[in-house]
Amino acid sequence: MEAVVAGIEAFAVIVAAMIAAAAQWRSSKLKKSLDEAQDTLSRTEDYAVGKEVELRMQRWEVQDELRSMTQDIRMSTPIDRILGFQAINGLYKPERTTMVYSDVEPEYKHLLGKYQWFPIDSTYHEKLVTAEQQGHVYVDVAHLPPHDQMKGIYMAEKVRHAIWMQVGRYDMGSGRWLVVYFSFATHEDVRLNEPATLLKLQSFIARVSQVMDKDMMVELPSNAP
Repeated sequence: MEAVVAGIEAFAVIVAAMIAAAAQWRSSKLKKSLDEAQDTLSRTEDYAVGKEVELRMQRWEVQDELRSMTQDIRMSTPIDRILGFQAINGLYKPERTTMVYSDVEPEYKHLLGKYQWFPIDSTYHEKLVTAEQQGHVYVDVAHLPPHDQMKGIYMAEKVRHAIWMQVGRYDMGSGRWLVVYFSFATHEDVRLNEPATLLKLQSFIARVSQVMDKDMMVELPSNAP
């Protein structure tokens, strides 16, 4: 009789453990589903905010002025590839970036399609931080480590040198930050950090920052975070 009772108790313990495990599994699955749903919602909201800012930039009254400035940079320096980006969702570590402005030689335009909602890694984050803290970050493609995200991309595009400069970092609310920055690059094996070149780039960034700061004072649509 005692053996039967012990068997029943052991069975009860096993059943209870199975029930607890099943409950924990359901809870974990539910949490994962909720997290995935929240992540999808966050990404959708991020995209909406980013798209709104991109459209605003395209409507700037100074668009012709900025285009004239980038063309002057390309004519007077070795720089032949100028791209503007907005990275979103993160103070220093945004998840993705999107190209919102380009001034490049026609032969290279077909290579730029990948820069839409482009996922970025820690090596990319480091460049954004350096650009903000030190004014710019210099990229010598030949000396990038093999694990650097931009190594393969720049080599595929035959970019040799680049300078990244930040325009500004803007609070979008709900814990979201928008980082706007430019990449100035060349397909020639020529350094881009000559004082005259840096001064021209800094003047351009200052002008874009002035316009961007003014534009970001206008409230985003109510359906954006």
